[in-house]
Amino acid sequence: MWAVQAFSWLSPSAPARCDGAPPAPTAASELEGKVTHLMELLKAHQSRDAEASRLQQALQCQEEADAAKLVELMRRQEAASAAAVEEAKAAIEAQLVERFREEQAAAAEAHSAQLQQLSAEHSTQLQQAAALLEAQAREKFETAVAHERAYLSALKQLELDVDAGPSDDGAASFDVRDLSPAAEWRQLSDGGYSEVYKARLLGVTVAVKQATSRKKTSGEALMREVRYLRLAGAHPNIVTAFGAFAEGGRLHLVLEYARHCLRNDRVARQIDPILTLAGVLRALDPSDWVGRTVGTKKRRPLPPNAGWARRRWLDPLRL
Repeated sequence: MWAVQAFSWLSPSAPARCDGAPPAPTAASELEGKVTHLMELLKAHQSRDAEASRLQQALQCQEEADAAKLVELMRRQEAASAAAVEEAKAAIEAQLVERFREEQAAAAEAHSAQLQQLSAEHSTQLQQAAALLEAQAREKFETAVAHERAYLSALKQLELDVDAGPSDDGAASFDVRDLSPAAEWRQLSDGGYSEVYKARLLGVTVAVKQATSRKKTSGEALMREVRYLRLAGAHPNIVTAFGAFAEGGRLHLVLEYARHCLRNDRVARQIDPILTLAGVLRALDPSDWVGRTVGTKKRRPLPPNAGWARRRWLDPLRL
C-alpha cells in the first residue's frame, strides 16, 4: 500500500475520453503496473523467505532431532560397548577363576599324593624306630633282668655263706642282730657306688658300707668288693671284713673302722718285709695269676685288682 501511495503523485488522473473508448495507456499506468508487479515480486520473495525460514526451522528441528537420536544412539552404543566389555571381563575372570581352581585342584592332588607318600615313609620310619626301640628296650630289660638275677643269686649265696658261719680259713662271722640299729648310724662319706656309715658292733666301732640306690650296678660293685675281701682273707695291710648282709634289697658290708688314717700306716712297721715278700711270692701261683692276667710276655706278677691281695696269703708267723 505504501508503494501505491508513494507513486500516486506520479500518476495524475487521465482525462476521460468522450468517445467512450478505453483510455490509452499512459506512463502512469505503466508505472503502476510495474509497481504492482514489483509488489507481487516482493510478496513472492517474502513468501519464499517465509518458506525458507520455515524450512530452515524445520531443518534445524530435524537436525536437533537427529542430533538427539545420534546422542541416544551413541549412548546406547556406549552402554552396549560397556556391557560387552563387562561381559568380556566377566568371561575372562570366569576363565581365570576356573583355571585357578583347576591349578589349585591339581596342586592339592599333588600335595595330597606327596603327603600320603610322606605319611607312608614316616609310618615306615616310625615302625622301624618303634621296632628298634622295642628291641633296645627288650635288650636292656633282658640285661637288667640278667644283672638282677645274678645280683640276687650272689646275695643269696652271700646270705648262705654268712649263715654257714666261719669259713675254713678262719674268716670272722657275725650276727646282724649284734649291729647297732640303722637309726643310730652316722654317715661318713657318700661315693658313687656306696655310702659309708659309722656304727657299733658288740660295742666296737665299725664301718658299714651300703650300696647306693642311685646306680643299678652299685650292688654288683659292692659284691665284687666282698669277693675281693673274701679272696684276700686276713692281712695286716687290708682292713678286716667282719661280714656282709642284705637288707631292703641293698647289700651292706661291715668293715674294720680306721679313723683318719690308712691301716698300713699302723701295721706296716710291725711286719717283716722279707716274710711278707715270701708270702706274696708263694701266694702268686703262676698258673692262676701270671698266666691268666698278663700272659707270658710281661711276666709282671700283678693280680687282676692290684688293690687287693689273693686269698691264699700265708701267715708270716708260720713261715
